[in-house]
Amino acid sequence: MKNALITINIILVAAVAYLFYLQFSTKNAASTDQNPSSNDSSSIVFVNSDSLLNQYDYYLELKKEAEAKNKKLEADVVGREKAFQNEVLTYQKNGQAMSPEQRQATEQRLGKKQQDIEEYKQTLAGQLSKEDGEVSEKLYNTISTYLKEYSKKNNHSYVLGFSKGGGILYAKDKMDVTAEVVKGLNEEYKKGKNK
Repeated sequence: MKNALITINIILVAAVAYLFYLQFSTKNAASTDQNPSSNDSSSIVFVNSDSLLNQYDYYLELKKEAEAKNKKLEADVVGREKAFQNEVLTYQKNGQAMSPEQRQATEQRLGKKQQDIEEYKQTLAGQLSKEDGEVSEKLYNTISTYLKEYSKKNNHSYVLGFSKGGGILYAKDKMDVTAEVVKGLNEEYKKGKNK
C-alpha cells in the first residue's frame, strides 16, 4: 500500500500542475475580457496525504483486504515449500535404498516440483502487483473525483498534497483541509457502500 501513497502524491502533483496551467491560461484569456483589477476569491489549500489515507475508511478496508489476502497466499506458499522440504528430507533419508533409476526419477520429480513452486510464487507476485495497481487506480479516481467536486463547491483553485519530505515545506494550518476532506470522503464511501 506504500505504492498507493506514492501514486496519490504523484497524482496530486500532476493535478496541481494541471490546475496551475488552467489558472494561468484561463486568467490570461479572461484578462482581455474582464476588468484586470477584479478580485479572484479562489484559494489554495492542502491535504495531508498520510493522514488522508490513515483515516479514509475505503483505503483502510482495501488495506485490510489486501493484508488478509497476502497472509492467505503466504500461508499457501509456505505450506507448499514445507511439503516440498519434507519430500526432500524423505528422499535424503531413503535415497540410499533406491535403485539408480528410482533416485533419478525422484530427483527429476523434486526438481520439477521446486520449479513449479518458484513459478507459482512469481505468478502470485505478478498477480498481486497488478491488483495493487488496480486498487491504487480506483483509490486515486475516488479521491480525485471527490476533490474536483470539493474544490468547485469551495472555490479552491488548488488542492495540494502534503507529505513529510514532499514538495511543500511549509503551509499555514488554516490551509489544511484534511479533516474536512476525510469526513466528506468517508460520507461518500458510506453512501456508496449502503446502496
